Amino acid sequence: MFIDNDLMKDVEEDAEAIAYVQAHLPQELKELYTEIQLQYFRDVITEYCAETGILDPNNANADGYVEIDQEAIAQYITQKAAKEKFGTFDPEQVFFVVQEFLDFDLGVEED
Repeated sequence: MFIDNDLMKDVEEDAEAIAYVQAHLPQELKELYTEIQLQYFRDVITEYCAETGILDPNNANADGYVEIDQEAIAQYITQKAAKEKFGTFDPEQVFFVVQEFLDFDLGVEED
């Protein structure tokens, strides 16, 4: 069976992102979400960014930065999850997941 290299790269990156999030969440949230839930959150974050265009360079301010409303993304995830009957999640807790995924995706380094 042939598996597309791009697909395998995406799977590996998703696994790295999930491991990053699990390692960086506050202790009280580390065991709250399964890998499947974290993968769902990552997919919905990607969907939100694509649909809203928030990462479009044309949305950058004068300094070249794009404002990302992480609370809005957390709200979107929790509302979509409830609508799709995937689960009920607290947006205040999901906020930390969003923050860690964006840190991973944007290459934010720890001090």
